[in-house]
Amino acid sequence: MSGKVTYFMQEKAYFSSIIFMFILSFVVMSVNSWVVYLHIVVLSCTFVGIMKHILLLITLATMLLSSCSQSDEDRAKPLLAKIDSLYKSGNYRVTLDSITLLRDRYPKAIEARRHALEIWHGASLKMAQEDVAKTDVQLQEIGLQINQEQDRYRHNLLLVKRDSLQARYEAMCGVVRMIRMRQKEH
Repeated sequence: MSGKVTYFMQEKAYFSSIIFMFILSFVVMSVNSWVVYLHIVVLSCTFVGIMKHILLLITLATMLLSSCSQSDEDRAKPLLAKIDSLYKSGNYRVTLDSITLLRDRYPKAIEARRHALEIWHGASLKMAQEDVAKTDVQLQEIGLQINQEQDRYRHNLLLVKRDSLQARYEAMCGVVRMIRMRQKEH
């Protein structure tokens, strides 16, 4: 009788250790279908001695494979290098698009995202400054055209266009101020 009780207690303790290792393997490694299949094979095995060895091998293999996989930081490095080169070459729109791609693909690459945020602020600032400069040139040209226009209808149309450009200029100056303020915070 005591042999049966001891065997039952060993089997119960072993089953709880299987459950624990099953949960641990899912925590250690992202859920891959082969891990699930191997655990099902282990759980369906009826021999306690064989199961212990299989469980040990599966646990070691799972931990080994999870330790060999690249982190998000390592996988994000090539894209981050591309982002740096795009920024340095002045392709600010493509730089911002690439940073968005980096954020989507590698959400756990904290350091890469932090560096990309600095580049994001720099590229946004450069784009806003270019827009301010273009709008300023357009404002000056419109001012000259307004002074030279004799036709009252065209004169009024130019005034409307000037007001629109002035609003855009002021908005973009506000964007530049906001970006500089955020850069100071970081």
